[in-house]
Amino acid sequence: MYFLSETSNGRLISLILFYVFYLFAGATIFDSLESPHEKKIIRDLNIYVKQFRAKLANCTDINDAVLNDFIREISWANNKGVPATRNVTKEQNWSFGNAVFFSGTVLTTIGYGNVSPLTSLGKIFCILFALAGIPATLILLYAIIERLMKLTGYMLAYFTEKSLQISNKLSCFSQNLRRSHLHVTFAVLAATIVLVFFFYSACSYLFEY
Repeated sequence: MYFLSETSNGRLISLILFYVFYLFAGATIFDSLESPHEKKIIRDLNIYVKQFRAKLANCTDINDAVLNDFIREISWANNKGVPATRNVTKEQNWSFGNAVFFSGTVLTTIGYGNVSPLTSLGKIFCILFALAGIPATLILLYAIIERLMKLTGYMLAYFTEKSLQISNKLSCFSQNLRRSHLHVTFAVLAATIVLVFFFYSACSYLFEY
């Protein structure tokens, strides 16, 4: 297949640029579809809460039916992502930044998270966006892994060559190191570096928050 052949520098850059454009274009569309809908929910809920407060202050028309309607309205808004436990004037779930994050979770198949499309058009677009975007993600990952494998191969060759040179010069070695042993040593060192990096990143995030 053409896309699975060796990726040139120009093709890799084109893939990255296309992917970034696709990600931000999708986020723009999600934001334009979902943000107005969420604003309407927040606006309607604010009006409803103000009316309920007015009735409560005057102690008029407060009965079980009114309370049930209030609970039903709050529950409905909560299911739409507008929890009244944090003031309904809170920051919207659907901003451009959150839309970019949501688009990234869709393309990488991580999942919805705390934000998901509420409108019919948003849900339909999400399906179409994922159908085209997930294969693009796989192609881009393949191209990046291909480059990382080449870089790893160069580093392994350099590590092996230098280690053999050092072992030949040291008189304390009764025999030269085998290449298979050096390959295992290199794999252990590489895995250790990756684990240390991830643990450091995770600890930095936890201490920050």
